[in-house]
Amino acid sequence: MSRLPIDELTRLAALHTLRILDTPPEQAFDATVVFAAGLCAAPISLVSLIDETRQWFKAKVGTELCETAREHAFCGRAIAQEGLFEVPDALADPRFRDNPLVTGPPYLRFYAGVPLRIAGGAKIGTLCVIDVVARRLTAEQTQGLVFLADQLSTILDQRHALQMAGELRDRQADLYERMLIEAMAVAERRALTLHEGIAQDLTGAKLLLAGLGDPGPQAPRTLAARLALLNRVLSGAIDECRGLAAHEGSLSLRNEGLPGAIRHLATRLEAGNGTVSRVRTVSTSVEGRRFSPFIEHQLYRIAGTALELASDRRGTGSITIVLEFREGTLELAIIDDGESAPDTGSELLEGLRFRAALIDGAVGVSDEPGRHAVLVRVPCEALPAGALEAAATAVA
Repeated sequence: MSRLPIDELTRLAALHTLRILDTPPEQAFDATVVFAAGLCAAPISLVSLIDETRQWFKAKVGTELCETAREHAFCGRAIAQEGLFEVPDALADPRFRDNPLVTGPPYLRFYAGVPLRIAGGAKIGTLCVIDVVARRLTAEQTQGLVFLADQLSTILDQRHALQMAGELRDRQADLYERMLIEAMAVAERRALTLHEGIAQDLTGAKLLLAGLGDPGPQAPRTLAARLALLNRVLSGAIDECRGLAAHEGSLSLRNEGLPGAIRHLATRLEAGNGTVSRVRTVSTSVEGRRFSPFIEHQLYRIAGTALELASDRRGTGSITIVLEFREGTLELAIIDDGESAPDTGSELLEGLRFRAALIDGAVGVSDEPGRHAVLVRVPCEALPAGALEAAATAVA
């Protein structure tokens, strides 16, 4: 078999995109091989297309064959060349003298083929002429064969462009339909949660509160029971709100996980117009791991607030973000080199502590000259593979 072309994978992709293999005869191709045979005074002319294992004839004159093995194909060598590929005498050529098509029927001796190009130069086959006697093409025959091959290449290239455009339209339509279905499903889940979950819980809480004004003769016991029930109802509403918040979180958080989302925060901060010139992120033990969507969402918000606190500190030039997971604890540290300012950022710190408390986490703050750090520790476990989608969409 001849050496494969350098662009073999690209060439095959272009050929298969064309969807022309094993299709019925077409007048433009049939007329071309008849004209080529007459022009070159050759008994055989072919439009040959080369796939992984064979050469298949889209058009032919002078032979009953529909295809041959690629390892025996003269055209397989032609597509590895530039311009006309001519074999004046196959019996005298060491590349072909043992070829079954030369030593046996149809006893080929002469071959001349011009590659057919599409898609920016991919050579998918040839227009060729074949004879059973040794010979050469004249200059006029060579020029004519090249011209005919160029015309076929133009037809094939236009067909390829139309196929690609059609596939692109189909993919866009499919993508739009899937996005629409997903958006409708998300909206339906959100509406169901808001109406049947949160709204109903809050309505129940309102009725319970109204009933507390008249607890009845068993006041202490009734009041305690109603307060306990009210607490459960409100807790359920809070959990449902948290579920919605996690599901509607950052797109980068949902797609890339916590490390990727925090890297996006760092990139936006570094690209800003402030004094911070360098933001470095370290998250080796977290890469590829996913956690509860609510924990990821809260840590993402905590990271944003801590970065705001660090960048607002006077003199901050660089910030390091460390995100690590060890022994059932997720740790987030934001370290900056700004000046000490203990009285600033108190509200932001309170916000950090509040968000950390929602996920049973703890916040530590260190304040030293040239080094300030916020450390958040959250007890949690990584989700097993395949559990993320269920956790992220589990909205009641």
